[in-house]
Amino acid sequence: MRYVEQASAAQDDPAYRAGRRCANCDFFSAGQRCALFPEHRVSPDGWCMSWTSE
Repeated sequence: MRYVEQASAAQDDPAYRAGRRCANCDFFSAGQRCALFPEHRVSPDGWCMSWTSE
């Protein structure tokens, strides 16, 4: 999913858009958990190619 701990590190990724990061993704929840990575904590400032928001 091309996860990076700092969204700015993904600037060269074609799927990246400025302002998108884990903290404002629908998959992210309190406790630094992501529905896509349930066994791991993710950085609120991170990013992956599955970022989504409705």
